[in-house]
Amino acid sequence: LCALYLLAASSGMFVSSTSFLPGTFSMYCFTLAGAGVLLGRRGMVISACATAVILGWSVTAIAAVPYALWVLATGDFIHSVSVATFSAS
Repeated sequence: LCALYLLAASSGMFVSSTSFLPGTFSMYCFTLAGAGVLLGRRGMVISACATAVILGWSVTAIAAVPYALWVLATGDFIHSVSVATFSAS
């Protein structure tokens, strides 16, 4: 909840929210992705980041990397890799 307050009160959000640019659209999508992280919904995070990169500004793919790492870390990916690693040896 504290992270949401920090996101809402940041100066970048205030300045970007008044202009209608592809970066603004991407900002709204990444805000939705942040809400998905707080709610623990990996599908929402993936779709919001994909929408921001494909329909918004392609440079924002760099900002999607932490979200992708979060999805990988909270999903079954780490467990699958560890099982495959230890079962192969």
